[in-house]
Amino acid sequence: MSKRSFIGNLVTGLGAEGLGETLKNVCTACATGEGAKISAALAGLAGGPLVAVAILAGGAALQLSGDRKKQREQREQFEKLGKRVEACRGDVERLTDLLEQRSKEPGSIVAQISAADIESLRRELTDAVRVSLRPLLPEGSQQPDWESVFVYLETNNHLLRELLVTVVEGFERIEAQLPAIADAQEKMLKLAEANAQLATQVADLGKQNASLHEQLVNANRELAEQRLAAGRSVDDVLAELRGTDPRELFDFLVKTVDDDEDEFRQQRDKLIARHREIAAIGFPLGQIADAERSLRRLLELLPNDLHANNEMGHVHRLRGELDEAEARYRVLLDTADDQYALAAALGNLGLIERTRGNLDDAEGYHKRALAINEELGSKEGTAIQLGNLGLIEHTRGDLKAAEDYHKRSLAIEEKLGRKEGMASDLGNLGLIELTRGNLDNAEGYLKRSLAINEELGHKEGMASDLGNLGVIERTRGNLDDAESYHKRSFTIEKELGRKEGMASDLGNLGLIEKTRGNLDDAERYHKRSLAINEELGSKEGMATQLGNLGLIERTRGGLDDAESYHKRALAINEELGRKEGTAIQLGNLGLIERARGNLDDAESYHKRALAIDEELGRNEGMAIQLANLGQIEQTRGNVDEACVLWKRSLDLFHQVGARQKVDLVQSWLTDNGCNS
Repeated sequence: MSKRSFIGNLVTGLGAEGLGETLKNVCTACATGEGAKISAALAGLAGGPLVAVAILAGGAALQLSGDRKKQREQREQFEKLGKRVEACRGDVERLTDLLEQRSKEPGSIVAQISAADIESLRRELTDAVRVSLRPLLPEGSQQPDWESVFVYLETNNHLLRELLVTVVEGFERIEAQLPAIADAQEKMLKLAEANAQLATQVADLGKQNASLHEQLVNANRELAEQRLAAGRSVDDVLAELRGTDPRELFDFLVKTVDDDEDEFRQQRDKLIARHREIAAIGFPLGQIADAERSLRRLLELLPNDLHANNEMGHVHRLRGELDEAEARYRVLLDTADDQYALAAALGNLGLIERTRGNLDDAEGYHKRALAINEELGSKEGTAIQLGNLGLIEHTRGDLKAAEDYHKRSLAIEEKLGRKEGMASDLGNLGLIELTRGNLDNAEGYLKRSLAINEELGHKEGMASDLGNLGVIERTRGNLDDAESYHKRSFTIEKELGRKEGMASDLGNLGLIEKTRGNLDDAERYHKRSLAINEELGSKEGMATQLGNLGLIERTRGGLDDAESYHKRALAINEELGRKEGTAIQLGNLGLIERARGNLDDAESYHKRALAIDEELGRNEGMAIQLANLGQIEQTRGNVDEACVLWKRSLDLFHQVGARQKVDLVQSWLTDNGCNS
């Protein structure tokens, strides 16, 4: 293909027919050297990449006239053409942009030209124009000096041909690549078509394979069901399939494992429910070991189960493992997902703190739990927390407040028909009457509580009631009956592993032996009790046993050792705010001072104790302190004053039903002529 036909075809392919025709004329003129025709061919062109060619050709074709006027006209015409030179570089850019745009259109000749070729053409055309014009410009000039260009072109008409040759050669290089590009494009189109057909075939094969796979799986699973339906065990079928077709083995495993999973889930749910039931029933029945085993199994299956953690806390608290119990209750507190669980956790933590002797902290927990239960309208929870607050007030010695709490709790429990709660409140009311010295009333409450606990098989409640009935019999002077009650209680507490109850019974058995005069046996009981209370961190229990050991040392005549025990016990009771214990230890210290002959100090201790007992309404305590004050007055020789004090004491002992002490005081009255 000639240079002329190439340029013409290319421009025609771009769709600019007028531009193509013009370029053909330019090429023809270039080949014949007819500069004037080149100028005429481009005269009507509005702008394009070959504007510079037109300028140079027109300039070369001009014939300078000696006529100045004619020369000026020619120069004006040339200057008009010169303005178009300034747009030359932009026209080159627009031409290559047009090439890029048309290259994206289907069927375009230019679509076969690569982007690199287009960019190469852009650079060549731009550089060609720039190189052709540079000699025409003065050094350092930014705009053309058209006078210099006009003169230069008079003698350098060959520049036109050089510029056109450069442009046409650029198009020729592109034209030379077109067949290879077209061939490659055709091959790519054929390859794409072949790939599309292959992809369709692969997709069809995939569908066929999936269908066959599904049929095979279904067949294998049906075969598995037939084998199982024939009575063959899963293990037998697996043994047969292993080492044969892995596909059939796999499908059988999938089939049977799904069945096993369903069966396991069902069995697991049954197992969890059964362990819950064992724990719920076993704990109050005193079957602590079995209950604990079920709780531990539950926690293996459900580590964060709130109910299991709560019940395990009860097991630890029963055994006196307060730190472990607290940890379980705090799991409940931290993960409680409703207000009911939160209230239960708070109440349980209150029980821990009361055992430790931290009454203010315990009260805070129970009051928070009470508020939540009242807000929820939970009558059972409300009753439980009222009872717990009653125990705190009893320990503090506020018997009236304690009684109010327990009676409110009892009323709710009776309305609910909740026997376990009724038994607990009746027992607590019995303790209040025991503290007041109303032994018959106390016995009535405790026996009602015991009957309910025996009906329920609630061993912890039974042990507590038996121990308190033992205290009543000891106060009455029935030591054998008292011993029987405490030993029955101790047996149950030991079976339960309830250390707090064991310590209490050991202390009471020690008091019985002391009353009998068996000081060594009494001391062993009290020291065993003290050790358990120290292990538990039970301050109330520790204070009680220290006081009991002090009584033994005083009986033996070891006044200094006795004083040390009683002062330690007094300090703990004062720390706890436990008024009953405080009064008892003050009375014991008074006995020591009287034994030393320090009657004034003794009197001071007994009067302080009497004031607390009067505040508590504690009849037995008042009777004891009045009797002791009478002894002091009798020692001082004030027999009449002693008689008055002893008579008041005797009346109170009669109210309490402490028959041995009634007989003792009566003997003092008789011996000192107080009855005359």
